[in-house]
Amino acid sequence: DVLSTCSHLEAVMLYARSIRGSKFVGCKCSDWISFLRDECGDCRRGPLMGEMASKSRALGTFFLRT
Repeated sequence: DVLSTCSHLEAVMLYARSIRGSKFVGCKCSDWISFLRDECGDCRRGPLMGEMASKSRALGTFFLRT
């Protein structure tokens, strides 16, 4: 199965899931390590990604839990 061995299509799959109703909230954080350590503050209020993307123009670096 190509999808289980390769992550190149992950963005497409996440967008498809967002169309079907899944909500993905972006978490603003300075870097990946800080994100992994939960050092980014409240990630529940970030902008939405995908079909339900927030209309605001969020600036910065955002990470996503899937």
